Amino acid sequence: MKVSLNWLRELVDIDVEPEDLASSLEMVGIGVEGIEKVGDDFIFNLEITPNRPDCLGHIGVAREISAIYNRTLKIPEVYYEEDEEEAKNFIRVEILDPQLCPRYCGVVIRDFKIGPSPDKIKKRLEALGLRSINNAVDITNYSLLLTGHPVHAFDLKRLKDKKIIVRRAKKGETILTLEGTMKVLNEEVLVIADGERPVAIAGVIGGEESGVNDLTTEIFLESAYFNPISIRRTSKRLGISTEASYRFERGVDWNIPVYSARFCATLFHQMGGKIAKGIIDVFPNKIKLEPINLRSEKLKELIGIEVSPEKVEEIFKKLEFKILSTKKENGNILWSILPPSFRNDVKEEADLIEEIARFYGYEKIPSVLPPILLNEVHLDPVRERIISISKLLNYQGWNEIITFSFIDPEEDIGLIQGEPISIVNPISSRFSRMRGSLLPGILKTVSLNLNRNVEGGKIFEIGKVFWKSGEYKEKNHIALASFGKEREEWVKKREFSIFSLKGTVSIILSSLGFERHKFILKEKPIFEEPYSLSIFVNDKE
Repeated sequence: MKVSLNWLRELVDIDVEPEDLASSLEMVGIGVEGIEKVGDDFIFNLEITPNRPDCLGHIGVAREISAIYNRTLKIPEVYYEEDEEEAKNFIRVEILDPQLCPRYCGVVIRDFKIGPSPDKIKKRLEALGLRSINNAVDITNYSLLLTGHPVHAFDLKRLKDKKIIVRRAKKGETILTLEGTMKVLNEEVLVIADGERPVAIAGVIGGEESGVNDLTTEIFLESAYFNPISIRRTSKRLGISTEASYRFERGVDWNIPVYSARFCATLFHQMGGKIAKGIIDVFPNKIKLEPINLRSEKLKELIGIEVSPEKVEEIFKKLEFKILSTKKENGNILWSILPPSFRNDVKEEADLIEEIARFYGYEKIPSVLPPILLNEVHLDPVRERIISISKLLNYQGWNEIITFSFIDPEEDIGLIQGEPISIVNPISSRFSRMRGSLLPGILKTVSLNLNRNVEGGKIFEIGKVFWKSGEYKEKNHIALASFGKEREEWVKKREFSIFSLKGTVSIILSSLGFERHKFILKEKPIFEEPYSLSIFVNDKE
């Protein structure tokens, strides 16, 4: 976002070099991507984070500067003479969905002549990258750059039945936007409608059929607050991103619509317009701000230093936070803080502490590594045993593999002790059963390697198998497979045999403390005879 240094100096009394101001802004979290000299002014290109919509206007940035340099913020005064006839006689506003539009304000301008803007407004807009269009449109853009709050001007005579109705669109309704594109709407889109049809997509863009043109003499100026989530969804759904939607979807201040409307009315009055009496302000469900508690001990814990109570209160007053109460108890202080309506990013105690850290000065907070308390970690005994077996096999030249726990039922070799477990909603029929054995996976791996002309290898897997025997059960198993020829360089290569497998299993059992073990030939349906052995430990199979 671009801001003008001259404009900022009108809002806060500072006499600092542009580079020094940029450095100060960086220190409180407002990034400065560049500074450009334009005539007698300096234009700052700022990087505003999504949680700080209050800084999307000159007043918001000036407020930060006033807190940095301890200066008074000077909000432009609004003053104009009102006509005798009341605004409500020219337009009636109705909100049918207050959840999506909590507040809707407006003023009526009459006998206004569309023409070029004064040089000051025109030059300021152009310096900030906006093209001057006409005085009516320029006023809305000028107000946007000042307050960060979007406003929209309707041609009052083009609004049917003298009505503004804030409602959801009807399915299939269409609107021709100011960009000249026809958009088809649905019930999720909030629109501003007159007595017959939508005249604007709320918070996003106006409609061509109600827009201001060279023949306009009467204007209804909208200044509203819309639900940020609704605007974001509408903007994405319709593929329209505007300066207005960019701000509304981040959450603008719901208390600023009246000021924005009155500021614009002041400019319209200065350019010859007559302002109808009164401001229309429909605000059916008032938004209540909730106070946040701040504890001095939590403040010290999070930023690492002790900040004096006087400094804490001074910072909050600079930022327009209200201190509702202060309580002292056992050497600690408890503040009750009410954030301003324009700071919707401050929601909890940590947010308050961040504000103190920003303006106390990050550079004043020493960089100290937090103490690290090392606690002894105790592994699960089963897990420790698995790790020890895995390491032992690695030392013996075996490579560990990991295969899927889901298998094809056709690959189930029937070693399950109970019933197989089927997957209710499998990703594929090939992965529709929980494995009851590790053999399908390890045999598939052997086959894959042999098909790729691997000369030989030793692989193992340690993992869970699953079955159902009244209830669902799972257990850790180990499977080993050797294939092809041995790779030892100091002996003549030879085929792996059952005896090398038997030796490895014996080493595993001994490492686990099972010294008394033996192997006995026993026929198994799936193994080739006579290479099926059962293992007995302490005479138990």
